[in-house]
Amino acid sequence: MGRSVPGLPIGWMKFLDTVTGTYRYYHSPTNRVHLYPPEVSVSQTPLAKSRRLLN
Repeated sequence: MGRSVPGLPIGWMKFLDTVTGTYRYYHSPTNRVHLYPPEVSVSQTPLAKSRRLLN
């Protein structure tokens, strides 16, 4: 399905979603697919920055 990537915690694999062309992260112990790697949290800072530029 995917491949083990150095830097990812044990149990995580990275694979390319051929439909969207983006990478997904698979967590085998929970059998769940995530959009972001486990150490990355999505912040609102880039969105807030872009809103400031538009105003």
